[in-house]
Amino acid sequence: LERELSSFIGKSLAQEMLDWQKSGGEGEWTKYVGRTDDSSTALQFIQTVTFAFAAALLQDTAPPSYTLVLTSSPSATSPTATTVMMVFGSDDKRVKEVGEELKKQFKTLKGGGRGARWSGKYTGGWLAEREGKTATVALTPTHS
Repeated sequence: LERELSSFIGKSLAQEMLDWQKSGGEGEWTKYVGRTDDSSTALQFIQTVTFAFAAALLQDTAPPSYTLVLTSSPSATSPTATTVMMVFGSDDKRVKEVGEELKKQFKTLKGGGRGARWSGKYTGGWLAEREGKTATVALTPTHS
């Protein structure tokens, strides 16, 4: 069931990006997607979303450049809660820049990566209206 759901989410995100491009979107497409999940396989789940996203793009001849930030937080927010996150994109340098910006913004975030993927774990409460907004701002190219 998780595999089917992650495939659906990845394909939907790819379609959203391609629709944006077809409607005249220019430059880099960025998106933050946060979810609540109490599963011990949350990082694996969001990684599977990125695989489905990439597979959907193989059907397009010229997708735009993109950077995604995906997070998965437990339903109970506390100072010891762990949120997992992944940055995924078409440009390795940009993925690293966004990951480093996230580490600046979230002092308890530990992570790293190579190539098109960067992942990390943040310890602390995660609220969409607070931390989610900060993650969205980290996608802004002015931080590079």
